[in-house]
Amino acid sequence: MGKSLKKTTLEYENVILDEIEFAGYDLNNSKFLEVEFNACDFENVYMSGASICGSIFNDCVFHNNIFRKGNADNAKFIRSNLYKMEGFRTSFYQTSFLDLSIAKTNFENVRISRASFVNIIFENCCFKNASLKDSIFKNVTMVGCYFENTRFMNIDIAENIKFEETTIKIGNIIESGKGTDDLTIIDSFLTCKN
Repeated sequence: MGKSLKKTTLEYENVILDEIEFAGYDLNNSKFLEVEFNACDFENVYMSGASICGSIFNDCVFHNNIFRKGNADNAKFIRSNLYKMEGFRTSFYQTSFLDLSIAKTNFENVRISRASFVNIIFENCCFKNASLKDSIFKNVTMVGCYFENTRFMNIDIAENIKFEETTIKIGNIIESGKGTDDLTIIDSFLTCKN
């Protein structure tokens, strides 16, 4: 109830938060460690530098978020929607993504390692200078996505990965694939089959 003259952050650990509306708040450099979020709304939340390590997001809404230089290691996103999120230099180590829709989201210079993606639809997402390593993909669909200089290393395609209207740029080469049969993951890069 007043103006603060210094930067403030929130820090929560090992709590359960149900149906909280964070919409419009600035959670810059905040820490939510091993917090369980149920049906929470994160619309228009600025999350740069935030750490959400070990946290679980059940049925949450992320819309129009900036998540730069953040940390989402060991986090779980379950039945949540991510729309228009800007992820830049954010770490997703051992992060789980289950039953999600991720749309119009940018992943630039992100590091995704030992993650699992199960029943995911990526729509109109951009991966630029990103790294996906030692991760599992099961029932994943990429529609209208764009990959630029993105590395896939030791990816386990457990079941069903589909690419529709996907564009890949590696160096000065730009190729498009209209379906799964046109694309493959080889030599550490996502490439088009000839």
